[in-house]
Amino acid sequence: MPLEAFVAFKSAFTKGRYSTITSATNYAFRLAQEKAAGSLDD
Repeated sequence: MPLEAFVAFKSAFTKGRYSTITSATNYAFRLAQEKAAGSLDD
């Protein structure tokens, strides 16, 4: 994560919303198969 992105995240009023918006538009992601069934066990 670039330093600028980290600083923006830390200063965001709503971190969940900031994270959702920036993660979805700036970073590739995929759901891990073992978590796809909704299991919360770690």
